[in-house]
Amino acid sequence: FKVAAQFVGIGAVGLPSGNSVRFVSGALAGDQDGGFVQLDSEDAEIDIPGVFTAPIRMQRFSGLLNWNVAGDEIHIESDDLSVRVPGAGVDSRLRFDWPLNGDSPRIDVTATATASDNREVVPLLPLRRFPEPVAGWLGRAIVAGRIPQAAIKVAGPLRAFPFADGQGVFHIEVD
Repeated sequence: FKVAAQFVGIGAVGLPSGNSVRFVSGALAGDQDGGFVQLDSEDAEIDIPGVFTAPIRMQRFSGLLNWNVAGDEIHIESDDLSVRVPGAGVDSRLRFDWPLNGDSPRIDVTATATASDNREVVPLLPLRRFPEPVAGWLGRAIVAGRIPQAAIKVAGPLRAFPFADGQGVFHIEVD
């Protein structure tokens, strides 16, 4: 197969997982071996209830994602994924390896972030993946301030996140 398309304001809702994405725009091209998606969205939204406590509304969501199929895995990479939300922004590089045999997908993300209002950061944290005492404390503890610069590293099998048993890396360094 071969596909090429531009899209404006598309989404997927009502998925069995409860996840959804809305109002995404950009272009894609690919075939059975690989391709790319160029994202160029304003006012997009992503909802992953198993990870985040509320949908994430993005003022801007942009970047180039390349994918290829190698053996029994799909590899997705980006060197320039960018998200802007009210009061915060993230620029990242990522690699996502999705085994087709049902094993846990693996992620490797390196990102930098800023926040002019730390209250806007709380909904961006994967609070539903943390133990309740930690998630509750973070939700109550972040009440004001700003983050001039943060470095974020997440690497390992997604099913093991936040890597409490050392199966991966989850590191945030804030200036």
